Amino acid sequence: MDSSNDCRPEAGRTRGILSTALTVCFSFFIAFMLMGVPQAQANHVFDPAAGAASGLGIYPRFEEGNPTCSQLDGIRDIQDMVEFKVNDPFTGQFSDGDLTVDIVITGGNTFTWTSSGGSMEGIFVKGGPNGNLFDYDDHVVVDTNTDTLLHSPVNQKNGRFYGLSHISFCYVPGAPELTTEKSCPQPVFNSAGDGLIYTMSHTIKNTSTDGSTLYDVQIKESMNNCSITKVNGGGAAVNLHPAGTWGNVIGSLAWDQTVTLEVTCESASPVGSNTIHTRASTVDAGTADVFDDASDNCPQPAPPQLGIEKACGEPMIRLLATTDASGADILAVQACVDITVSNLSDQLLTNVEIEDAEVFGSGVAVQFGNGTLIPNQQVTETHCYLPDMPTGNVLEEINGETTYSIFTLLSGGDLWEEALFSNEASAFAFAPVTSTTLGPVSDSAHCSICYSDQTNPGLPSACPHPSNVPYLLD
Repeated sequence: MDSSNDCRPEAGRTRGILSTALTVCFSFFIAFMLMGVPQAQANHVFDPAAGAASGLGIYPRFEEGNPTCSQLDGIRDIQDMVEFKVNDPFTGQFSDGDLTVDIVITGGNTFTWTSSGGSMEGIFVKGGPNGNLFDYDDHVVVDTNTDTLLHSPVNQKNGRFYGLSHISFCYVPGAPELTTEKSCPQPVFNSAGDGLIYTMSHTIKNTSTDGSTLYDVQIKESMNNCSITKVNGGGAAVNLHPAGTWGNVIGSLAWDQTVTLEVTCESASPVGSNTIHTRASTVDAGTADVFDDASDNCPQPAPPQLGIEKACGEPMIRLLATTDASGADILAVQACVDITVSNLSDQLLTNVEIEDAEVFGSGVAVQFGNGTLIPNQQVTETHCYLPDMPTGNVLEEINGETTYSIFTLLSGGDLWEEALFSNEASAFAFAPVTSTTLGPVSDSAHCSICYSDQTNPGLPSACPHPSNVPYLLD
């Protein structure tokens, strides 16, 4: 066996041979320590005097003597940075009132650290006459609150890390923090039109200034009948009813990470402003100690709309067997109109009524249909009535006498050979979800007993001239 590769030099060899063997063993030791360690960034190089990189791939920088954080190049100019020094470190938890650090001593004079209460900029590890700086401000893309395999410089006599004299944590005080944002778009009506559905989006971000991971993130809503329906785009079904019920969102949320939520709520009426409350814990399965909330003014739903159309009946004129005031049987002329009332919205309408002075009498409102119109429903009713004889200036001199014809209407000074029954219908309703009273909305129909062949081709023949059907006025 080649003695130059033997890491256990035998007694009696010369000091030069021993020195060579130790150098080779030290090289093997460094190579072993580097195995499995993440590659550091290009400007971080291995220094044999400082030793291997940390678990995050941070190569230490060898520092002579015993500098403080404020004396270390690269981090000394960081604003508001403070130093927390732990002498003779051992496995345990240490705190200066702001920063809390858990240290675990591992094999070969290495250690692991986890902190909260500040943003770690660098860690100076003293051992022997000098120390190592692990620079997190310059070498870590995002803030971190933990790392492994930190150590003091290499003792060149034995190739091992010096024992831990003290550890200085160079940090900027901070705290765990959540930032919540909420967006409430315009609601839609449910299928029955008697309630609103709010589909809101929320974002929760870990904005801790100490790099903390937050655990057991939960939310609660200020509305009833809510549930989480999506988490980061995936389906979910987390009940938040009744209002104030905390629902689980995610088990852990790393620093600078965001979780997006879809929360669906149902309400019988518009809600206006709405608030989401968020909480989390700095300890896994611990008591919530980080809180935030966000509010948004939810837009009002689309307003209800009511429509009405009045048209001439088919047929317009019908004969009706009835009795007159004396009880005698007579054959009367009956006029009929079609009235269509429409719900032009997605919400339920109630108390639907119509008015028509000619059909029902002046100022009389009657229930239309069953008094209710479901979303986008249209209902048509036919109403017939006994029209009054026209009165006024619809007159003509025939054979020296004043006569009148029910087929004649005076329009613009000329005899218009078409008898019209013109009247107006109006509709009213109430929208209970938005507490909106609708109406009157109105439409008129001009209905003729007969038609002109010239203006309405294909319809019945023109009305006769008044001289052919005179009615002598008293």
